[in-house]
Amino acid sequence: MVAGGGALSLADSTLFTDINSENLESRNIDDILLLQSAINQKLQIRLNYAGKFRTINPLKIALFGGFWYLVCEEDGFVKTFYLKELENIELLNTHFKLCTDVSNVLKNANSVWFSNAESFSVKLLINSQISKYLIRKPLKTQRIIEKCKDGSLIIEIYANDKMQVKPIIYEYLPHITLLEPLWLANDIKQELQSYIEKLET
Repeated sequence: MVAGGGALSLADSTLFTDINSENLESRNIDDILLLQSAINQKLQIRLNYAGKFRTINPLKIALFGGFWYLVCEEDGFVKTFYLKELENIELLNTHFKLCTDVSNVLKNANSVWFSNAESFSVKLLINSQISKYLIRKPLKTQRIIEKCKDGSLIIEIYANDKMQVKPIIYEYLPHITLLEPLWLANDIKQELQSYIEKLET
């Protein structure tokens, strides 16, 4: 709602929204409807994905970075399958019990690269040139540890996969520094050195 009691519509001609998502074909919509039915009834499904038949517990349909995914549980692990690559989806007559609070996992996910694995702490130094953006729109689980006099920030986030962190680092280079964990900082350093070497050849 807005002042005066009017409803705010994203279709209003005075607004522009940059919500860029991939187009879905009719068969993808059919798959989503089938998956929604399985999720609502907590029914296992069988499908072909990545060249392999799998029996999984479907949990959520999610949009990350403009792409559609099925969030599911397979062998006790939360995984994401790219929706358009799902084939031969079949509802089974077997019900499943939720072993993971998937809503809480998704709430804390900065990208599609998430799981129910144990989280680790990540500390980042954010230069003053971009600190305002992470104040306006904080990262998931973001906590400000220190506000420096020059306007920079030291923040902490939690991740359970290094690919939840790397895209953030690369998006904001050179205005962001990974302080901890050291193993991930070394991994990123090696990737950047390899990239620089390719540019120089």
